[in-house]
Amino acid sequence: MDLITIFRVLFRRIFYLAGIPAFVIVVVFILTSGYTRLFRSTARLATGFTVTKEINLTEERFNLYEAGVKFSNLIETMNSASVISLVSYRLLLHDLDSSETPFTRLELKEERRRNFVKSLDYEWIKRFCRNSLDSFKILNTYNPQEKDLQKLLEFYQYDFKSLSDKITVKRVNTTDYITVDAYTENPFLSAYVVNTLCDEYLRYNSSQSDSEKENAIETYARLVAEKRQELANATTRLQRFKASNSIINSDLERDNIVTRISDIEQELKVERQNLSAKILQLEDLERRLGGVTTAGVTNADVINIRNQISDMNERYLRNGSSVLRDSLQILRQTQQRYIQMLSGGGFNRSFDEMANEKAQLQVDIQILRQKINDLEESVTRSSGEIGGFASKEARIASLERELNLASEDYRDAQENYSRALNVSISSSSTTSQVLLGLPATKPEPSKRVIVSAASGVSTFVFLVLIIILLEYLDVSIKTGPNFISKTQLSLNGSLNHI
Repeated sequence: MDLITIFRVLFRRIFYLAGIPAFVIVVVFILTSGYTRLFRSTARLATGFTVTKEINLTEERFNLYEAGVKFSNLIETMNSASVISLVSYRLLLHDLDSSETPFTRLELKEERRRNFVKSLDYEWIKRFCRNSLDSFKILNTYNPQEKDLQKLLEFYQYDFKSLSDKITVKRVNTTDYITVDAYTENPFLSAYVVNTLCDEYLRYNSSQSDSEKENAIETYARLVAEKRQELANATTRLQRFKASNSIINSDLERDNIVTRISDIEQELKVERQNLSAKILQLEDLERRLGGVTTAGVTNADVINIRNQISDMNERYLRNGSSVLRDSLQILRQTQQRYIQMLSGGGFNRSFDEMANEKAQLQVDIQILRQKINDLEESVTRSSGEIGGFASKEARIASLERELNLASEDYRDAQENYSRALNVSISSSSTTSQVLLGLPATKPEPSKRVIVSAASGVSTFVFLVLIIILLEYLDVSIKTGPNFISKTQLSLNGSLNHI
């Protein structure tokens, strides 16, 4: 089907294409004559989500995604039943107040509805609305009285659904502002709705923010108290362990034990040297007693002592031992005494005297050995104390680690608590109303002409498509080319009119 054929087909039905759209335009124009004239009022909020003039005490930085989420949350909150219900209460209280000019006057045609409205307890309704405004409460339709209040709001068209249909909340693109529009039949009602919605949102948002801050502060305060108690318990456990084990300063006591062991070992060394010297004296005295008569000391004793001194002197020169030095000194004194005894200087002793000296040396040796045993036991006991002290130190180290961890947790809890207090003191809601909604002086354009014209154009297009579709489905032969294409025969001629 070519364009010429389509135009011919449409031209043959020109009366339908012109008449039906014209009729539709007239009908639509008449039907929209009863279109309710709506008055628009606009309020504007500045959110501060993208720009802030406050002092920032936290490390929070601007985030475009988070700002978008905040805008979406704000719009959803303003459209929520929690906020719009507050507007419903304010509107109803305004209309029930005899001193105010009501925005809506009930004109109920049904007798049943009029009786229902008259039967309501308006004092309770006013009291309930005021209390609900203070507590941010929404209606519970399971409660009979609140269910009746819901019906009354529907009669006034102040219920959630009716107000939601009249209110539009949106963000001004790429700006920090939110616009709130209301469309009602009363210009003053439109202005009152947008301003009340902004007021109630700001009040609701402030209440929620304060509640969240209080909850955060209470949580951190409780955490600080818990961490303080844990710190006190850790301190008490450490102090009790030290008190039960008589430990005041573990490092100092360990050093004292080491010092005591060192002193005992030094004393033990001295006593061992004294024992060695006494043993040498006893051995020398026994040799002399073996070769001495009652006459006293012989020359053989002096020679023997001299040889011992020579041998011991060589050993001392090689080793430099303090024990050899002391023994050498004793041998020299013995040699000097023997010489004096042989020279008749009054130092010659009898056999009984030397026997008494031997007995005294044996007693001294026994005492020294006992003292050395006592000192060795002291060293062993002190070493055992160090071993036991190591286990106590491990326990003390474990308790001190617990104390340090408890102290760090307590310090972190205090820092979080202080930060929450600072944020609570410094932060406030950045959202504010910057444009009040004012009553409109003229209603919104009804757009009757545009709607009527659009209906006429759509009807015309629809008719054209229907005619073309019917023509396309028609298989009858109407033109010469159509005859040739369908019959495959040559055409001798055609008659334009019979």
